[in-house]
Amino acid sequence: MKDKLIMDDTKFDFILKAKPVYKTEPGLTRKIIEKISYFKEEPNWMRGLRLKSLQIFNEIREPRFGVDVSNLEAES
Repeated sequence: MKDKLIMDDTKFDFILKAKPVYKTEPGLTRKIIEKISYFKEEPNWMRGLRLKSLQIFNEIREPRFGVDVSNLEAES
């Protein structure tokens, strides 16, 4: 005999109406990172770490295994 699983997922049926504290244009560029870092009043070492991370991310090649994501638009 199969038991029926009854799930109450109504607690997930809501929309959070929060306003963003800060909004930038789509994508992630050096300029955007500098704007966000300035807005957050981050120290220079943190901004430098974020910029170095962006550089590493931009230099990484796409993997040749798995699903082809060459047409994926990740800038929005």
